[in-house]
Amino acid sequence: MEPHGTPSWNSSWNSCRQVIFSKDELDVLKSQTNDIVKIVEPYVDYYLNNKNFKQRGGAVIYDLAVPMYYLYPQMFTVENGDVNVHTYFDERHGQTTFRPHENSTIKLVRNINSQMFKEIFAKALS
Repeated sequence: MEPHGTPSWNSSWNSCRQVIFSKDELDVLKSQTNDIVKIVEPYVDYYLNNKNFKQRGGAVIYDLAVPMYYLYPQMFTVENGDVNVHTYFDERHGQTTFRPHENSTIKLVRNINSQMFKEIFAKALS
């Protein structure tokens, strides 16, 4: 345990969007009976019934990033740094910034090996 706080990680929307599931992959997920499907089923239903699915280029299943990071951190590229959320009620309210800092206990995910991610997830389903 770090003396400065609990280690944590954060993933930007952009890094999660590096792992995109196609309609065919969603159809396969939908047919599974494995318990892990319970995590992704709401996403599968949402994307398969969403008229804008093709415009999005596929399905992003954000909830998979957390367990995958803890089980397989080697597939993630991270950067230590400080996160600041602007809390004053002005034009910058809610703006979140990241400043690299090698001694920070916060890790920001910069990249995900999407091929490895999908391969490991597929093995978990079988």
